[in-house]
Amino acid sequence: MIKNYLKTAWRSIRKNKLYTLINLLGLTTGIVSCLLIGLYIWNELSFDRFHSHADRIAKVYMDYQVGGTTIQTDVTGSKVGPQFKRMFPQVEDFVRIDKYSRSVSHETHTYEETGILYVDASFFQVFSFPLLQGNAASVLTEPYSVVLTPETAEKYFGSDDPIGQTLRMDGGDQPYLVTGIAAAPPLNSQIQYDVLISFNILTAAQNAQWKQANYHTYLLLNDGADLGSLESHIKEYMQEVSVNEIGIPAGGNDYWTYHLEPLIGQHLNSAVSNSFHPNGHMSYIYALGVIALMILLIACVNYINMTTAQSVRRSTEIGIRKVMGANKEQLWSQFLGESLFLVLLATTLALAWSFAALPLFNNLTGREFTPLHLLHPPVLFGLLILAVFIAVIAGSYPAMVLSR
Repeated sequence: MIKNYLKTAWRSIRKNKLYTLINLLGLTTGIVSCLLIGLYIWNELSFDRFHSHADRIAKVYMDYQVGGTTIQTDVTGSKVGPQFKRMFPQVEDFVRIDKYSRSVSHETHTYEETGILYVDASFFQVFSFPLLQGNAASVLTEPYSVVLTPETAEKYFGSDDPIGQTLRMDGGDQPYLVTGIAAAPPLNSQIQYDVLISFNILTAAQNAQWKQANYHTYLLLNDGADLGSLESHIKEYMQEVSVNEIGIPAGGNDYWTYHLEPLIGQHLNSAVSNSFHPNGHMSYIYALGVIALMILLIACVNYINMTTAQSVRRSTEIGIRKVMGANKEQLWSQFLGESLFLVLLATTLALAWSFAALPLFNNLTGREFTPLHLLHPPVLFGLLILAVFIAVIAGSYPAMVLSR
């Protein structure tokens, strides 16, 4: 029976080439649009969720008013992380990050690197970036130690083992020892890097201050720690510190405090601009979702209209099937099967079209999606569910009409 349905579907497609071409073009366009928009939405919603401690990581934002001017920023002084760990038992660990652009050289190879991060030694304990070579607990503990991504390591050392090799910064004589290789950060990470250097060589690490706000500070909280409660304790603590250490006059309107934002959802919901990575906006996600659904709806309506318009031409075929004993359920199965066959064909074409459209889509969105992102199992599974959904939605009405 199924073989007969497939044979009939193929004959119908061959017999009605123009209708088939129009339906295929409409469905393929709709699926490509949904696939690419869905890929972008999935990337935005999944930001920073890959970290194993993502639900325990919070970023510190500085909020102060001096001389009547209020400023909120996502960077802090270098003293915030270590002091909060000392003062508040809810804080298990911290990471300070500072971003630089520097000229990096090895022998005859010199490149201007814009993705250099100075990070604390706890970087790989707080975040879950895979370390391919090296010990996560000690790879950045020594001064002038460096961790590279595989692409950066290949650029300087080719096929040679980079561990134990040295780099130099800005033409200086100080050697920087390569102690580890870390996987490149995924697209859905706010923290992007090519080179990681131990934070302890910076003057800010030796002379920690509240005011020199150039550093991104992340806190790893203990299990069960309440973010709101910790923020209240920080606010109370900073009222004393702001007077005694920062120099804010007591009793006035000026203040100096810090807020915490959970890492999960920060990309889309943060109230403060992120100088590390541009914030997204949840309103854009909603708008793009509506656009994708509208495009898909138009494609389905087009398919329904085109298929229903052919019902008169297929009345003889349907009559003969009924005379031969076909019931309504069998006719429904036949036409829904034809719809599924055509939609699966359109889905295959849409996937190939999406591969070709990725460079243009990347230029439009500022992302760096690759074909591997389209072949990610959750994406393929979602695409299959979408194809079945379209087949049922777009094929049900024509099946009902034709089976009569």
